[in-house]
Amino acid sequence: MRRYLLPTLSGVLLALALGPWYIWPLAFVALAPLFYFAQQPRTRGGLFLGGCIAGSIGTLPSLYLSLFSLVMQPGAPLFTYAIRASSFLVLMVFSATFGVVALLYGIGRSKQPLLDSLLAASLYTVGELFLFTFVSGYYYPSVAHAVASFPPALIVASLGGVPLVIFVTAWTSAVLVQHSWRLVFGAGLCVAILCTGAYYYGRLHTTGGAILPIALIQRHPESLLYVTAPAPEPFGDYGLQTLIAEAVQGGVTPLVVYPFSPAEIIYSGSRPMIEGVVNLVPDAALGAWLKTFAPTSTTVVLWNTAATEGNLYDEFNVWRDGTEQTYQKHVLYPFSDYLPPWVRALGFARLPYTLTPGVAGEATINDVRLEGLFCSELQQEGYAREQAAQGDVLLSIGFDAMFPGAFAGDWSLAAARLRAAENGIPVIRSTISGPSGIVNADGSIGETTPYGSEGVMRGAVSVKKIATLYRYAGSAPAYAIMLTTLALVLYRRFWRSRSLYSADL
Repeated sequence: MRRYLLPTLSGVLLALALGPWYIWPLAFVALAPLFYFAQQPRTRGGLFLGGCIAGSIGTLPSLYLSLFSLVMQPGAPLFTYAIRASSFLVLMVFSATFGVVALLYGIGRSKQPLLDSLLAASLYTVGELFLFTFVSGYYYPSVAHAVASFPPALIVASLGGVPLVIFVTAWTSAVLVQHSWRLVFGAGLCVAILCTGAYYYGRLHTTGGAILPIALIQRHPESLLYVTAPAPEPFGDYGLQTLIAEAVQGGVTPLVVYPFSPAEIIYSGSRPMIEGVVNLVPDAALGAWLKTFAPTSTTVVLWNTAATEGNLYDEFNVWRDGTEQTYQKHVLYPFSDYLPPWVRALGFARLPYTLTPGVAGEATINDVRLEGLFCSELQQEGYAREQAAQGDVLLSIGFDAMFPGAFAGDWSLAAARLRAAENGIPVIRSTISGPSGIVNADGSIGETTPYGSEGVMRGAVSVKKIATLYRYAGSAPAYAIMLTTLALVLYRRFWRSRSLYSADL
């Protein structure tokens, strides 16, 4: 087994670069032992097995802290156990993907350092993008999220999004094993020039600059009112009322965000009958309750499940002086917002209710256009790009308490940093258990409050937008590099095979 020490080392380095440790510098060298392993004479089975070893070790901690540790879902124990058991199947898919990357790299190498390094980075990036698709955007072992704390990585994101960040990170490892100092110097110089140019171009084409003071509220899960009892009469969660009153500071805070609701479901029209739900409150009562203690100069955002004309929507309601603006979740997530029909047919579980895709409206606060990224919508890069084009600030409200500890919350905060850097727009990240915070338009972190804390976090959003290539071209630059590389490799192999065949004739 000593021949597989290099893939094992790659797996260990990758695991340490990811959560919960996030020793992010290791991400730039983690794949080097695997790429070096694939460059040596190996059987195809050996190449595949080496990649599987690296992938299983590197992704196992993330899978354990996410799928395997899923918190028991109320009323759905079989569903919870099925999700936990699925982590073994998912681990096999992750490992096999790494195996295919190592196999294809070993087969496709041309012994030309530049082309080989580009091939390795392209194959790994394609592998990660496949895994992102496989898990609907929640690929926790992504190297892009590992390096989100590194400012140059955020600049790379502004050029080509997450795919380009993955590519450049993997390319660094691939370059290091090509035995070419000229390639190392040239690659470093190329990335440095691109990052420097993007940085100064963005600063010269920055618009806006208004300041929006905000307050974000976090609470411990046991303090959420309707978890333990119906709301008191007259309606009101008085612990939350105290926190909101503290947050508004006598009306000098224009925006207060509470990423939850004092009611399980709010409704308009006639009261709906929903099995197992007793805490239903008219939306007008919620607005009237806020109006009694929130000044007219303050806008309060609450996250609600709303019943309207027989449909249920995930939405955040933007209340000011008793009037309401609404953003509804538009891109729904399977197993969380709804169950696919095949799951229902198997009888594994049932959600207490199924949501309906809503209208992605916007809210305006002091002339600042606020667009939403509801929970899993944060992971949809294309949708986030659409929202960023229409607004001045993105409000990302999420709930990561399905998994214990800060692992999922930290990963989502890194995702918020990537969305901000890609689109050059500030992001407000707010969760009930944390971490919550303000992400500046360049992806850097402003004020934050850690996981597990309770109280009010005050800060200010600098409402400015930075011009980025990603805003105009999306991930096209990354795809162009990868497609060109793969096409060139295929062409050279086809041309060489054809030349040898002609010589034999």
